[in-house]
Amino acid sequence: MIVCPNTSPLLVLGRLDRLEFLGEPADLILTRAVLAEVRDKRDPSTERVDELAKASCEVAPLIPPAVDPLHHLGAGERSVIAWALSNQGQTLCVLDDAAARFEARRLGLSYTGTLGLILRAKHRHLIDVAAPIVAEALAAGLYLDDSVIALALAQTGEQWVR
Repeated sequence: MIVCPNTSPLLVLGRLDRLEFLGEPADLILTRAVLAEVRDKRDPSTERVDELAKASCEVAPLIPPAVDPLHHLGAGERSVIAWALSNQGQTLCVLDDAAARFEARRLGLSYTGTLGLILRAKHRHLIDVAAPIVAEALAAGLYLDDSVIALALAQTGEQWVR
C-alpha cells in the first residue's frame, strides 16, 4: 500500500528523526502542497523531509469537487485526500486533523495518524515500546487527548502515564 502523509505527521516524525515509521521511500507519495507547507515552517525537520522527498515520489493531484466541498481543510490535507481518491483505495492517508480524518472516512479512504504510525512501528518491531515515542511526539507538536493515547496504548499492552 502507498502511504501519503499530511504536513503535521511529517513534521512530528521529522522532529523525532523517525520518518522511517512511514515505511519505505519507494512506497511513499508526498504531495507538492504538503511539501510546500513543510518548507514554509523552516523547521529543523525540513531538511530530513527534503531528504525523504528525494527518495520518494512527489505529486500534484487535481482536487475534485467531491473533496472538501465545505472548504474546511488546508491545501495539504485536500491534496492527500485527492491523491488517495485518484489511487482508488490503494493509499493510506496519514492525517492527524479531525476534520481531515472525517473527510477521509466520508470518502471511504484508509487513514491513520501519527499515533497509528507509532503503534504500527511497534507492531513491525521497529521499536520495543511506544509510550516514550508518543511522549516525544507530543513534545514535538502532536496534539492528542490523553484518553485517546491510553486507549491506543492499552491495545498494545502498554499504559499511558503522563
